[in-house]
Amino acid sequence: MVKMRYTPEEIDRLLRIAWWNWPPGQVTQHVRTLMDGSVDALKDAARQSGAGRAVTQCAARQMTVAEPTWP
Repeated sequence: MVKMRYTPEEIDRLLRIAWWNWPPGQVTQHVRTLMDGSVDALKDAARQSGAGRAVTQCAARQMTVAEPTWP
């Protein structure tokens, strides 16, 4: 691996945003933001639409989700 695309902090934020759990219409509405790769812009889109769930624990075959906690 040459380098990671996202920092550990950005990965944590992406997990809290959980855009993959958004309804299809919301993903379509923000597809350009998703493709851009900006975590800040994606967080803003999630806040505007009230989306995002936090992944608090992820283990093999087990995932626990909770409401977002924005820093």
